[in-house]
Amino acid sequence: MLIGELAQATGVGVETLRFYEREGVLPDPGRNVSGYRLYDDDALRRVRFVLRAKALGFSLSETKELLGLRVSPGVSCEEVRRAAGAKLSDVERRIEELRGMQSVLAELIEACAAEHRTDDCPILDALDDARGDSAMETEASVPPREIDLIYFDGCPHVEVARTRLRAALGGAAARPAWREWDLGSDATPERFRQFPSPTVLIDGTDIEGRDDRTSALACRAGG
Repeated sequence: MLIGELAQATGVGVETLRFYEREGVLPDPGRNVSGYRLYDDDALRRVRFVLRAKALGFSLSETKELLGLRVSPGVSCEEVRRAAGAKLSDVERRIEELRGMQSVLAELIEACAAEHRTDDCPILDALDDARGDSAMETEASVPPREIDLIYFDGCPHVEVARTRLRAALGGAAARPAWREWDLGSDATPERFRQFPSPTVLIDGTDIEGRDDRTSALACRAGG
């Protein structure tokens, strides 16, 4: 099948498929007499494997390791079990964070009586970091309302960015879940495509303060 047919069969963009080739997730395809890439059923299985692994939270580098184990006959399942156990621990930690957010939201909803005026609303007070009597005021500053992590799947710096975000938000009473935008996905808004991978935006502002978008630490989508 041609690359467009593979993209249609998997729901993955053409540029993402080419990126998977550069990263070694997909083997170099053969070519037809016209020079177009030709993909077989193994490529289809690999892409679907990547999508399922991604849905479970595995990064592209982790998925490559799993694929390597999948095609290595006689290798012990222990390595796969270890990787899955580490991912489960990460999921459990995120669940705890969400439960903390759930608790804070429940308290705010309970404190917000329907008869309150909007200038005396606990929920709005909690979201407004300009008010000193915020219902969520702690020693840590109130987290920004919009956090976006822009990346290209497979960039080695992405996990560092995630770790920094978790550390920065760890002391806040409410730890907002940031939005993540994969530059290889067609669903990523056009306004984010000017940024390198990874970039963290807080309320629309690049926290690195980079005017030059060709940072040496950025992973480039092209190449």
